[in-house]
Amino acid sequence: MPLTLEHRYAENPDAGPGEYRYVINADWLARYKQVVDWAVEEGLYVDVDLHGDSYMWINHWDGTVSPSSVEYRKFTDTWKQLAVTFANEPQRVCFETDNEPQFASGDADGITKLIALNTVAHEVIRAVPGNEKRMIIFPTLHTNDADQFTAPARDQILGLHDPYILATVHYYSEWVYSANLGRTGFDEKLFDGQNATPRTVADKFAEHVKTNFTDHGIGTVVGEFGLLGYDAADTYLQPGEELKYYEYMNHLAQEGDFALILWDNGSAIDRRSPTYTWKNADMGTMLEASMRGRSSYSTGLDAIYMGAEPTGSVDIPLTLNNNTFAGIAGLAAGVDYTYDQPAATVRLSQAYLRSVYDAHNGYGQAATLTLNFNAGAPWHEYLVKSAVPALGVSATGATGTRTDGITVPINFKGNVVKSAAAVNDAGDPVGPNSGWWKFLQSGTSFKVDPEAGTLKLTKQFFDDSSVSDGNVNLNLTFFDGSGLTVPLAVNGQSVTVRP
Repeated sequence: MPLTLEHRYAENPDAGPGEYRYVINADWLARYKQVVDWAVEEGLYVDVDLHGDSYMWINHWDGTVSPSSVEYRKFTDTWKQLAVTFANEPQRVCFETDNEPQFASGDADGITKLIALNTVAHEVIRAVPGNEKRMIIFPTLHTNDADQFTAPARDQILGLHDPYILATVHYYSEWVYSANLGRTGFDEKLFDGQNATPRTVADKFAEHVKTNFTDHGIGTVVGEFGLLGYDAADTYLQPGEELKYYEYMNHLAQEGDFALILWDNGSAIDRRSPTYTWKNADMGTMLEASMRGRSSYSTGLDAIYMGAEPTGSVDIPLTLNNNTFAGIAGLAAGVDYTYDQPAATVRLSQAYLRSVYDAHNGYGQAATLTLNFNAGAPWHEYLVKSAVPALGVSATGATGTRTDGITVPINFKGNVVKSAAAVNDAGDPVGPNSGWWKFLQSGTSFKVDPEAGTLKLTKQFFDDSSVSDGNVNLNLTFFDGSGLTVPLAVNGQSVTVRP
C-alpha cells in the first residue's frame, strides 16, 4: 500500500533526544492506518511501502550517517513513526524500506547508500516492541533484478541473520515490448541479430531471483509487475500477446517460489464498481486462472484476418501447457472445426469461415471463438474481415503543426497497426529514440483511434530534434502483414500530408 510522505511532514527544529524532528501529519497517518486496517480485516497482506519519496528527497542524501544530515534524519524519523504506528498490527502487515531507490551519485555509491539506509531502517523497526518478527522488505537499487544489484542485497540480508527479511525487485519486461515500440509478440525477437524474446527475458529475470535470493533462503516479492503500455491505456498492446505475458509470469512465480504484485494505476480494477470488477475481463480471467495453474492459448496471434473470401481451411496451433483442448463454444466439432490432438492444432473448416465472412457486412471483427480447455482460462480467437488499409479520402492536404501534431484520416478496413516507423528522404529513422531504434512508441509518438478512423502523430514526435524540415514518410505495418505509407511534409511549424 504505497504512501508518499513528502509534503506531509512538519519540522520540529527544537526536537530533543527521543523526539522527532520530522513529524508525519497525524491526521494523514491515521487515515492511512485506517485503510491498512480495512485491508487486514479483509484477510489481505499489506506492504507499507515508502513510495515516491526516493526520487523526491531520499536520492539527495550525501551518504552522511548522522542526525545532522537532513535526509538521513528524515528517513530514520519516518521509520520510527511508522514502526510505532503499526506495532500492534498482525504479522500480515510488513514494511518496505524504500520504493525504487535511486541516487544521483551513481550506482556504485548508490548501493553503499542503500545498504546504509536498509541497515538503519532494520535497526529502527526491530527496536520497537511488536516488530521483532515483522517482515521487512529490502529493495535492490532501482529495484533492478540484474546481478550487480541483487548480489549486494543478498549479501546484506544474509549478513543480518534475520529470517524475517524479504527482497524485492520490479519487473515490466523489455521496454520495446512492454511499451510497444514496434515489438508486440511475446515470442517475437526483440532486437535484430539477437535471439532474446520477452519470454526468454522473463526466464532470465526468474533465474536472477532464484540464484541470488531463493537459493539462499531469501523470499522475494516482485513488488511491481505489469506492462508499461497497459499502464498507459488498454489499447496500446496486442491483447493476446499481453495475456501470454501474464500467464507466463505467474507460471514463473509458481515455479520459482516468488510472489507477484500487479501494479495498477487504475487501468486494471474498476475502483468505482461496488464489486471491484476487472476493467478488462479477459485480463482478469487470465490473471486469476494463472495464479492457480497454467492456461492455454493459440501459439500465434489471437486474430485471424480474412482479407478475401476464404478458399480453404485455417489452422490454429495451440500452446497447451499440459492442458487438454475441450472444444470451441457454440461450434460443432467435425463440421465447423476439427482437432488434431498429436499436433495440438484446431482446423477451422472453409465452410464455417465462409459463413462468417459472408454474414459480416463491412470490415472488422466478424466472430469471437471461445476455445475451452480442461483447466485454466478460456482463449478467445477473433475472426476479422479485412482489406489493405488506405489513406482516407480527406487525408491528402490534411494539416497540423509541430505543437499540436497532425491527425491523418485512415481507412483501416478492419486492420490494426502493428508498428510505425518514420524516415526522412535519406531513409534515416527520425523521431524519439531514432538514434538507436527504428520504431515509434505507440500511444506516445503516435496514437491510433480505430473508431474515428484516424492516426495522430503527436507533439512529442515533432519535438524530437531529428525531425527537421523536409519530407517525412511514416511507414505503418499491420497485423495482417500489409503496409501503408503516410507521406508528410514538415516546414517550420507547418505539417501537411503530401499528395
